[in-house]
Amino acid sequence: MSLRKKWPKVLIVEDEPDAGKLATWVVQQLWPAADVHLALDGNSGLKDAAQFRPDLVLTDIRIPGASGLEVCRTIKQDQVLSSTKVIAMTGVGDEALRRECLKTGADDYLTKPIDPYIWRNSLARVMGERQPGTGPAKDWQWIG
Repeated sequence: MSLRKKWPKVLIVEDEPDAGKLATWVVQQLWPAADVHLALDGNSGLKDAAQFRPDLVLTDIRIPGASGLEVCRTIKQDQVLSSTKVIAMTGVGDEALRRECLKTGADDYLTKPIDPYIWRNSLARVMGERQPGTGPAKDWQWIG
């Protein structure tokens, strides 16, 4: 028997292709085999979340279609998706916006441009990892 890590499913909702690629890179540095999907607007993000059922959603706040706040609110109010972790991300470092994101149900709030070290640690913390790159014991499964 061996141990196998259950890698997270991550949905990134970001309309800027370069920011989406960088966010994907940060996720894959933390979880090399993570299943990462990218949605380019809020409406697609909500549709993908319902079908993909991610463990974690990284959503930009200012995106076309449903806003990142609406994406967060909808996920957190959905019976099936409510336990999904959501991290709001924005290029605006405004404390009022941060509070609004957290009140909407976001598990964290990150600013852009992306700082890989800060983002990596935030993702690990939000997902309940003891240290970056190693999941809690409940994420390990015995396989035969």
